[in-house]
Amino acid sequence: MSEQAMVLNDVTVSRMAREVARNLFPVERIRDAYKLSIQEFDAIVGSQMFQQRLGEELEIWNASTPMAISTRISAKAATMIEESIAEVYTLIHDRAQPMAAKVEALKWASRIAGIGERAENASIGDRVVLNINFTGAGNGERSLHIEKVIEPLSVEISPLEVASNG
Repeated sequence: MSEQAMVLNDVTVSRMAREVARNLFPVERIRDAYKLSIQEFDAIVGSQMFQQRLGEELEIWNASTPMAISTRISAKAATMIEESIAEVYTLIHDRAQPMAAKVEALKWASRIAGIGERAENASIGDRVVLNINFTGAGNGERSLHIEKVIEPLSVEISPLEVASNG
């Protein structure tokens, strides 16, 4: 294995198997993300541990439960959005593009980043609102209004995602 290749352990092999099973990125991109030569990648893919993990990941990814379908659609949509970010960046910085297109692109990027309209338009289920009213003798009534938008939490980051953003 090359000096630049990542140290392969059960977690790394499982991540690679997950990425291959999801088929969201070309195999060459997965191999490059893990800094593996073609021979190294082929050796890992041919290993019993990888094949076992790949079978497990394919079963999970190809499940037909509503939750599995939703997860698949979300992952594919997120990948499509991630792939388009570089193009949107180019559009925003292209002086030949009309300002209206740039503003729309910035609005879209703001929503994706979790700032701007996305936070303002969150549904009731995404908000926690706390109102506190204080009443004191001679001080009148005072109130405190706290509103918090709860964002979804992503807990899985693979080297491929890190390489895509780097």
